[in-house]
Amino acid sequence: MANLTSFSASFGFGVSLLFRAAKLVLTKPKLFFSCLIPWLLAGALSWYWIRAASEVSVSALSWITTFLGIALTGLIASLMHAVISVLSWITGALLLTWSAAILTIPLADWISEITESVSRFRTLSPEFDSSWFSRAQWRRIKIDFRKTIASLLMGFLGLLLAHIPIVGVLGPVILSFGLSFQFLSYPQTRREQGVRKSLGFLIRYPGACLGFGGSLLVLFSVPFLSALVFPLAVVGGTLLDGHAQGRITE
Repeated sequence: MANLTSFSASFGFGVSLLFRAAKLVLTKPKLFFSCLIPWLLAGALSWYWIRAASEVSVSALSWITTFLGIALTGLIASLMHAVISVLSWITGALLLTWSAAILTIPLADWISEITESVSRFRTLSPEFDSSWFSRAQWRRIKIDFRKTIASLLMGFLGLLLAHIPIVGVLGPVILSFGLSFQFLSYPQTRREQGVRKSLGFLIRYPGACLGFGGSLLVLFSVPFLSALVFPLAVVGGTLLDGHAQGRITE
């Protein structure tokens, strides 16, 4: 079990979780193929959004030059096409981040379950009911809804504080805790642990949660990479919960 008692050791473990997740994904074929689906979605979306943004930009430029009666040739035309290509990549990256996250969220719980199945996790209690129409499933849906609201509030508070002088340093800290809260929610909600228990987890293991969430905050701010990191974040959150709760050892 990882050392989560010392803040510095716990923080280092949190930062290392994405590397541990990548190693696990690459060595477990079942987990790799489950992560491959969102990666393929991200690749397809990347190609689509860049191409769409480029076509819209070229059409808009053509309409403007025709309207103004300007003919773009030579160096000017080459320069304008280069600018359009750069803008298309930037636009595609921004649209990819949001659309890929929305499309892959339904796969997150499935990836988390597979992570537990291919790791040395203790199994869920015999009372665990995974059927879609059970009362337990409806309880989990309600818990998930509350956690989504809590995660959005933490994100809003973090962004707000980041733009206020002096206390702005608290913004990235709260955003980091918010990301940890979000990706820890998949294994915790499956065990019907509500908002209060999940927030208590952040308080008990601040170093690990700050390290894990901070690394996610950095990588999610990188265009295109953010969509690829999402499955690894789910695996990392599952591993963090498993280590902290004593359900897994490495």
